[in-house]
Amino acid sequence: MFSHFLKPVVAASLTLSVCAGAAQAATAYTCKITKKSDHSMVPEVLFIGHPDGAKTAQVSDPVVYHFNDNKPVAAKVTRLNDAKATFKWRVKGPTTTSLKPVTIRYTADVDRKTGAIYVAARVTEFRGQLSGRGTCEIKKVKGSS
Repeated sequence: MFSHFLKPVVAASLTLSVCAGAAQAATAYTCKITKKSDHSMVPEVLFIGHPDGAKTAQVSDPVVYHFNDNKPVAAKVTRLNDAKATFKWRVKGPTTTSLKPVTIRYTADVDRKTGAIYVAARVTEFRGQLSGRGTCEIKKVKGSS
């Protein structure tokens, strides 16, 4: 979708939003979705910043930026252990032809050992689920002291 020019901007923004003013360390997930349903609501790139111990993370991708005024959105951390991390977030999308607002509900499951990611997107006013699979580079970001 927009990954060719958004990746550097989004990555820099994510690093700043996760670490700015925070004295704690964080985990940054930089993901590429390569196998996906044929729909642009599942992004090609996805960035998740999760401060250590926090119950929320920041999510940034081309869909989020497009529908959220070029800003990341907060995601709930619904599972976090040595093996897996699960994040859930919502994006208010476009309106339908009948002028009903559309909300996209995302879930991302990341295997913290292999970097494998599965992203599911459920769109209101649309039956079924869109999905994608890919891999994440997972890095610890040190906090300032």
